Amino acid sequence: MLRYTLATMARSRSRLAAAGVAIVIATAFITVALLGNDVVSRTVINSLSVQYAQADLVVLRMNQSASWTEELPLAAEPAAQRPGVAVSLAPYRLWLDLTGPDRQESVLAAAWAPDPALTAVRLVAGQPPRSDRQIVLAQAAADRLGLSLGDAVEVCHQITPPLATEPEGRRVCADFQVSGLSSDDRSLTMPVSAHLSAATGADLAQDMGVEGAPWISLKLTAGADRATVAAAVESAVAAAVAQAVPSDPGSIFVLTPTEAAAQTLDRGLGDRRILTGLALAFAAVALLVAALVIANTFQVLIAQRTRQLALLRCVGADASQLARSVLLEAGLTGLVSSAVGVGLGCALGQTARALAPRFGLSADLPARIALAPATWAIPLLAGLAVTLAAGLAPARLATRVPPVAALRPLAPPKLTAASGKIRLGLSASFAGVGLAMLIGGLLINNSVDFDNAGSETALLAGSFLGVVG
Repeated sequence: MLRYTLATMARSRSRLAAAGVAIVIATAFITVALLGNDVVSRTVINSLSVQYAQADLVVLRMNQSASWTEELPLAAEPAAQRPGVAVSLAPYRLWLDLTGPDRQESVLAAAWAPDPALTAVRLVAGQPPRSDRQIVLAQAAADRLGLSLGDAVEVCHQITPPLATEPEGRRVCADFQVSGLSSDDRSLTMPVSAHLSAATGADLAQDMGVEGAPWISLKLTAGADRATVAAAVESAVAAAVAQAVPSDPGSIFVLTPTEAAAQTLDRGLGDRRILTGLALAFAAVALLVAALVIANTFQVLIAQRTRQLALLRCVGADASQLARSVLLEAGLTGLVSSAVGVGLGCALGQTARALAPRFGLSADLPARIALAPATWAIPLLAGLAVTLAAGLAPARLATRVPPVAALRPLAPPKLTAASGKIRLGLSASFAGVGLAMLIGGLLINNSVDFDNAGSETALLAGSFLGVVG
């Protein structure tokens, strides 16, 4: 039956190819959706990992439901100094008002890291802040303020009122010297533009009532066992947090920088899942349409092969063999079409990556899109499963052909060319209009003369019409 199945597929290749186009489109849609989700995830994780620099471990505090991160009390940093930890850093943030020759600006400041491995910035000129009146500015912030190396800058901060007699606190200002210039902080969250000495930073944090840091970075000693140190740090920090915040200590996690970034992504960026779900919903509609096309095509083919199937029954083929033949034909069609769809989706994904900078997407996207096993396996299996499911009814229809049908002069059903041309025209029209609206939406989004509402409407309508087509 294998030889017969391949021969019938060769004779019906044009009709099978037309039906396979629906599977190609659906699987390409799924592939692009999964590729987009993977690229966004890896890009955001890489961007989030920048803030942890070259730390070996990162300590995070989650709320009781582990749905978002909370600040770690500064008192927990000494507890992280377990055997195997060379240096630790709790990067608390301070809002300071800086006044230069050109302008005044509020910036985020932090203490200079005791180890270069724990900071995402690098000194490009001058020296680190070593005294109480020295400050290192990011190059971009210095340019905006009109400052250069060695200049004086006024630094102001708000003191948290210790008494009820000072409801608004007090504003304290002092002149600092720009001792160094650093590279810009490329952290995705809360980038820092100024760095102070450790002593100055601690004093200002106390004045301003800053009691926590978003995480604690750890650099391990050479040869230290990461798992052993992580367990010891987690236990010690959990005890310190429970003592500092007994009402809501939360949960303590000690992770690698990549794991910490992934944790932050999963907890804080739910929109990514929503967009992926919408894309997969469109793909499900496309798969449903493809299933209907496949089922209709095979029903027509079974009707055309009535006499062939009856002759096979006459020479000894049983019903199960005929059913397996039809399902094998559907499976091969689905497998080939799905493979083509996966390849098309990968090509579209790489093309979109190449065109992304032209539409203002300046994130650190990977130079080449990596194809994870799930990215090609899921659409391949989905296309194959849908095609096999669509072939079940035609396979059952083939088993009902009686041997006596070989003696009947049955003519194959006549399909009018007019209806086929009408369907083809409507499909091409919908697909063409959808593609035009997608392109128009992208152009509107890239133009400063239009708002985003028109762009979003065009993109959604174009996607819908493309799927319908």
